[in-house]
Amino acid sequence: MEIAHDVVSSMLRGRVMLKLVLDMRRFTPCLYGLVCLFCLVASAASAQNRVLSLDGDGDYVRLPSNLLNGLSEITIEGWVKWERLGYFSQPFGFGSTEEKWDVVAINNAQNLTDLQFFMYVRKRLYLIRVNGILQADRWYHLACVIGFSSMKLYLNGILIGENSHTGNLPTFDAGQLNAFGKPHWKDNDDFKGQLDEIRVWKVPRTGEQIRASMFRKLKGDEADLIGLWSFDPNDARDLTPSGYNGVMVGDARCIEAEIPTPDELPRPMILSGTITDEEANPLANVDVRLKRLNGTLFQTQTDHSGYYRLVIFPKNHPYDLSATWGTKGDWKLGLSLHPGVHRTVNFTLKQAISIS
Repeated sequence: MEIAHDVVSSMLRGRVMLKLVLDMRRFTPCLYGLVCLFCLVASAASAQNRVLSLDGDGDYVRLPSNLLNGLSEITIEGWVKWERLGYFSQPFGFGSTEEKWDVVAINNAQNLTDLQFFMYVRKRLYLIRVNGILQADRWYHLACVIGFSSMKLYLNGILIGENSHTGNLPTFDAGQLNAFGKPHWKDNDDFKGQLDEIRVWKVPRTGEQIRASMFRKLKGDEADLIGLWSFDPNDARDLTPSGYNGVMVGDARCIEAEIPTPDELPRPMILSGTITDEEANPLANVDVRLKRLNGTLFQTQTDHSGYYRLVIFPKNHPYDLSATWGTKGDWKLGLSLHPGVHRTVNFTLKQAISIS
């Protein structure tokens, strides 16, 4: 019975490894047949997962131009794997850059590993940027949430950035470009990589809601869901009643591939704090570095309020954190950082003899 239980558990995780070593004499024919049936069903289900594959050379999926018309709040989420961190390569984006610049999109900054979720409202930019968090050939679950006056970015189910905005969304109307894999600016690179289970909701989803369904296949009839592209039918049809079917352009194709299981997906953590002088005045442009024995891993600076923020995928070893501002400095040694948490480390800078 333990083997049968393991197979069922694997089915629920979406992965079935057909590596059963069965002692035929221990099983009744009925139980053995049930185990085999579970294996066959799970294997078939696992093999049917398809993702959108784009080669970064003119491939994309064109979506109906009225997809976001009339919405005042939205959540856009899905699985993304960059195979190349191209120049501002954009997995998905919605809106228009003609005249007024009304766009909602996500990309990597320049050719860097920095992740960006941005919104232009009549050429005014609202941006969440997370430095150094991306790697090529790795799956990420991204969720971009826009509420009445705020925007939030979730990475692998963890809130990693937020910003405020004026309360107005871009004006989405006819003639805009809504697409998977095609940038809104001609000098930017096409997206090269894979996408899966892209969803658009007409409400701002919470972190709990995002985490609860990110590993589940949706049917398309869920409340507040207005767009769902799973690519399992081997095309870019919308599985909701909205009927926002996509058109695959160029060499865009659907291929069989697996997304990570909950045990395989790493979770980021946030390290932040405020840096002041000895009189409790906030210090801007303080150099903050997170280090291991082999050198600096992440580096940032404080803003005008003395605030800094780092987002990392932590490993199971100690880190050193230093803050320097001219001849003043401070440091914390041997920090233990854990996935999925937000840790605050504040500094009061004093005259330093040596910081390296």
